[in-house]
Amino acid sequence: LARYEVEVKDREIWVPLHRTYARDSRAFGTTVLRPISKDLMDAWFFRFVPANDAVRVQRDRERSKLQATLAVCTSIRAEKTKAEEIAFERAIEASALLRFLSPANWSAKTRSYVVPLGMEKAEGKELLYINNGLIESTSSSAIDRGPTAWNLDEHVHHLPHLFGPLSALMSDHEGSQFRRQVHEGLLLYSKNSLTNEASEKLVFVLVALESIFLRNSSEPIQGNLAERIAFLIGETLEARKIIVTTTRQIYGLRSNFIHHGQSIEDNDLLEKFLWFAWESFAYLLQLIDKAKTVEELLSSLDDRRLA
Repeated sequence: LARYEVEVKDREIWVPLHRTYARDSRAFGTTVLRPISKDLMDAWFFRFVPANDAVRVQRDRERSKLQATLAVCTSIRAEKTKAEEIAFERAIEASALLRFLSPANWSAKTRSYVVPLGMEKAEGKELLYINNGLIESTSSSAIDRGPTAWNLDEHVHHLPHLFGPLSALMSDHEGSQFRRQVHEGLLLYSKNSLTNEASEKLVFVLVALESIFLRNSSEPIQGNLAERIAFLIGETLEARKIIVTTTRQIYGLRSNFIHHGQSIEDNDLLEKFLWFAWESFAYLLQLIDKAKTVEELLSSLDDRRLA
């Protein structure tokens, strides 16, 4: 008990997101999204006077990574190690759900860097210029596969109807079977936005869709998935035909990649399908407080097909 009184206490832990910004704080499920202010940085970094210029440069470099970025803030009563574990898990989950608002979901060649700081997997290149067998100069530069900065306010403004359901999923991991399955599907789907490789994007998106729109492994995949998505988001007969045709063609690209190692080069077709997939999950988010089970949704879509 004496040890418990010392180790277990209320803790507030902030996990900064990589180059993700917002002007104001927002509640997001079990967390709060807060920008790291200049005042907060001043209080931390000016606790001591740097001994020399090298220390000052290092301090400023550390400060530049943090100041103004958005942090996922968790308040919890726990011992230190467990509190850190929970805070970081929540930050990973929050960033995954927030990435649903990113245009990287619709692009075949663009990725998102919205992850906890340190997990961004930034790429770079190092070059040596040689003259007469000696190094004349060197060059270092970053390779950006997508926007290096992301403003959450801008995307919430354009998609205000989606932020609320995403926050609801973040706050309630139990709820109905439908809500749980959409939550799990979205976390899987969000991995597509972390890559700029078309084949990887396609695999993540298809697996996420199949986890929702197929009852079991014995169902025919292409026809059921294509037609159920078409009746979910297609408002006209012509729109549904395009969705079905596009989805069948996409499975052809997937098969060529997985079974024959052929790269995916038809980016126009892929991006059309990526948009349909995103629209499908956006529609599912609107249903998290209405549908109770996935079976209920699939039966409704099948009835619409027969009607």
